[in-house]
Amino acid sequence: VFVCRAKWALLFDIGFGVMVLSAVLYFGNPGAYFMESAELVINYLRELLQTLRGSPIGLKLNVPLNNFFLSCFLYHVDLWWTFLIIVSPAIHFLFIPLSVLGLFGFSFQLAMLSDLIILISLHAHCFYIYAAV
Repeated sequence: VFVCRAKWALLFDIGFGVMVLSAVLYFGNPGAYFMESAELVINYLRELLQTLRGSPIGLKLNVPLNNFFLSCFLYHVDLWWTFLIIVSPAIHFLFIPLSVLGLFGFSFQLAMLSDLIILISLHAHCFYIYAAV
């Protein structure tokens, strides 16, 4: 009974991985979509930070402290965008093996996607180092 379940699970895993592979190949390179959406997020964050400059919505904040935090967060956003630009060829390249790993099963794709998310979220670690210094 266990062997039969394992065979069905493996068959389902490979079948679902091939479906994801065909969907990725049908829609094109997801790395380009990711970089476009990341650029939108960066621009929205910059606009939000500029909106919060000074005394936003009538809040009476400590102006030097507010400017310090603004410069820190703007630097962090710029650092994150620079990091994404530097690793963008890798991001474009890593989405292709991510989809091709569908031939080995959906679990391989999920493992590769997990590694890609860790690579993309490296900016949080950079901010931690920047804030510690």
